Amino acid sequence: MGALNRQASLLCSSASLLLLSWLLFPAAVVAVDAQSSNLNSITVIKGENKRLTGLRGKALPPSGKAQPSNLMLLPETPKLDQELSSRHSQSLPAVTKLRAGVTFTNAEMELLEKKSPMANLWFRIPNSLAGRWSYYQGETTSFFDLKSGSRQFRQGVVPSSVILDWGYQRDEHGDIWQFDDSPNTVSTRNGENVTVYTRQSLEPLEQTDDRLICRSHFIYSTVELSESKILKTFQSENIVSYECKGDDLVRTTSSKIFDEDGCAIAVTTAYSRARKIYPFVPVNKKGELNLRRQFRQFLIDNGLKELVPLRGPDQETDIW
Repeated sequence: MGALNRQASLLCSSASLLLLSWLLFPAAVVAVDAQSSNLNSITVIKGENKRLTGLRGKALPPSGKAQPSNLMLLPETPKLDQELSSRHSQSLPAVTKLRAGVTFTNAEMELLEKKSPMANLWFRIPNSLAGRWSYYQGETTSFFDLKSGSRQFRQGVVPSSVILDWGYQRDEHGDIWQFDDSPNTVSTRNGENVTVYTRQSLEPLEQTDDRLICRSHFIYSTVELSESKILKTFQSENIVSYECKGDDLVRTTSSKIFDEDGCAIAVTTAYSRARKIYPFVPVNKKGELNLRRQFRQFLIDNGLKELVPLRGPDQETDIW
């Protein structure tokens, strides 16, 4: 039982770190009707497949840190837990490559980070969500071990300094869109082990004026450097609600954890708060990507030519 509890704590810790560090989305884009107080209909649109490399973080001007506050977590969070967790899959496809026991070399890591072919896919987000956010508070509120049936509640509030950005381009009607760069791989090192995180997909589910709900799929593998062997691989399906509340962004997450064969292991729920520290700034270039041009092409290819933004007099001509 002690070993099981340690394993549960490890899974909970890994999932919480993953969810707190990344915002998520899949190889499909959505066009959403005009924003209203009700949930909007969503239409899936297939984009044009292109091979893209060299993605890097957004280049935004420096900004100050958000100041922590004493705001309490929302009282309706148990209701949100149930709403989000009801959307989870019963199982996931088995991992085929990054499995425990497999040799994982530097060359394979470099190949993985070069990015798989991705589509030129975009989805609209609430304008209130666009900008740079600094997360200052996080809480893992429950952990349910599906194998043993044990459940833990309220792991405690912890400080967080994660900074994340939303929004890439604004269309001619003033609405803001996000570029879907899945699949996306990063790695972190802890002593003699490296953990490789790959976001396989990111899917918008619902949107209102101040709320966005997404589903994402991650695969994360721990590699022992001395042997170049994968020690363990897990998957997670994350249903995440982003809701603007005054000056704050409240993120509510239900994460279902699966083993490498796609069998469910646990479900964890978490909340975090962020403060906007910088307004939306269009991202025209990102590494080798000309996002301004790709956004225009996406709109044209999907019959949305009326949304193509006109070039302003002070904008560079080479991105058009």
